[in-house]
Amino acid sequence: MRNSPATLASFLAIFCLLSAPTAAPVFAGDDWKPVDPSHLALKAPLVEKDADAEALFWEVRIDDNPEGDLIFTHYIRIKVFTERGRESQSKIDIPFGKFSNREIKIKDISARTLKADGSILELKKDDVFERTVVKANGLKLKVKSFAIPGIEPGCIIEYRWREVRMNQSANYVRLEFQRDIPVQHVKYLIKPFPFAGFGMRSITLHGNATSFAKEKDGFYSTSMSNVPAMHEESRMPPEDQVKAWMLVYYSKDDKLEPEKYWFDYGRRVYEQTKSWLKVNDEVRQAAATITAGVQTPDDKIGRLFDFCREKIKNVSDDASGLTAEERKKLKDNKSPADTLKRGVGNGADIDLLFAALATAAGYDARLVLAPDRGDIFFNKSFANSYFLAPSSIGVRVGEEWRFYNPGYTYTPIGMLRWRFGRCAGADH
Repeated sequence: MRNSPATLASFLAIFCLLSAPTAAPVFAGDDWKPVDPSHLALKAPLVEKDADAEALFWEVRIDDNPEGDLIFTHYIRIKVFTERGRESQSKIDIPFGKFSNREIKIKDISARTLKADGSILELKKDDVFERTVVKANGLKLKVKSFAIPGIEPGCIIEYRWREVRMNQSANYVRLEFQRDIPVQHVKYLIKPFPFAGFGMRSITLHGNATSFAKEKDGFYSTSMSNVPAMHEESRMPPEDQVKAWMLVYYSKDDKLEPEKYWFDYGRRVYEQTKSWLKVNDEVRQAAATITAGVQTPDDKIGRLFDFCREKIKNVSDDASGLTAEERKKLKDNKSPADTLKRGVGNGADIDLLFAALATAAGYDARLVLAPDRGDIFFNKSFANSYFLAPSSIGVRVGEEWRFYNPGYTYTPIGMLRWRFGRCAGADH
């Protein structure tokens, strides 16, 4: 059974659903779309005049399956113009694997080359290979690799595959419109899950997608035409701050004013997280001992910060000396008191212990949420908490809030990670 979006959207909710994988129809050999003769005769790109290759279309069907898996069916057709285009498009890598508590599978890969003389070369199943590219700390990233057969300037290549995101929904899924080559037409067809009282919503960033239109079999489509290639540049902003993409999510029909939304959300987060900063007798006694003999707020907070940084082993730090097996055996800390007693915790545990100690020392301490500037620049006019994440601890000193991050080993007191340089939400 799926959770409702209200549950999924709650603070720090886990957007994954527990169910068994489901089967889906595979591609039939004759399911390739008809080829327009004018595309075979095309001599130059239409979207970017100097492009070495250009996608004629890129179509993705997304089925938010009631059985629990999110199924993407990709289909792309590319015209190759130059030798450089041949080189860049000759080998295809499709990533998949396990990412923490998520898993992606790739199935039903097929590809073919259409030459200008009308001949067709099909990819053989035995020519698809699998290899591991990253394996560390619970992350196992693999790729399905294959070489397009007989590719040469002037030909058309096309390939398709199914991507199965196990136990996931389309709530807060990101849909990309740009590739490393220009695209004449991008089309997404989405079959949303029928959550009672909730509808599928979207926001398009850095582009102009069409409004969703109803299609057959419960699908809704949106598209974008003449999409330029995504070109990486030195010292450019985060990729999602530059490229065209769409965020799809489920929500009620409520029309929320941003100012009211953020005030209510900050208050709600505060109520939900108060118990995370619980102070018991052990925490209270530790705070008194640590701050004994110091008077100024800066000295007291500095003592608490140093204690959390120096006396609690941070398992999130690669320099902790713990092996992967030792990390697996560690018990989860359920409260700041657990972290204090065990003397070990992850970065979040250490931040919460610092907040509890600061509270015990007489300060107002809160969990702070902030946008990740390494992902995208925050726009508060979008009344949705998706782009916020726990980033640090706010402590009120006099009339001002100060922000601390003892759980991040390499950030000195008084400084924050650059990704979370501007914090918000602690004063609600």
